[in-house]
Amino acid sequence: MQAMADIKRVIRPGMRVSELGQLIRAHGDGVQAVTGIWHGHGIGIDHDIPVIADEGDEVLEPGMVVSIHPNFADADEEVGASIADVFVVGDEEARGLSKLPYEIVQL
Repeated sequence: MQAMADIKRVIRPGMRVSELGQLIRAHGDGVQAVTGIWHGHGIGIDHDIPVIADEGDEVLEPGMVVSIHPNFADADEEVGASIADVFVVGDEEARGLSKLPYEIVQL
């Protein structure tokens, strides 16, 4: 939940996607969790660019719509969690579309 709250706080036009990916990875490392190879993607026809990953030179630009959904799992990858939000990148900020609080629901 804290990773998504931090993403919501820092995401903005002009950011490299690697900055977001590394922020998410740091949260996983902090709790010894395994994270996926990517943490989100652009929204278009399918899983579009930019890919939100630890590496990547793509820059968030006004008009982009991205889904951020970090995935965390235990070392054995038997138990995991994911929280997602969609962000619209504007001229000066990026706005999350979710109206619900970030919280974990155990299934």
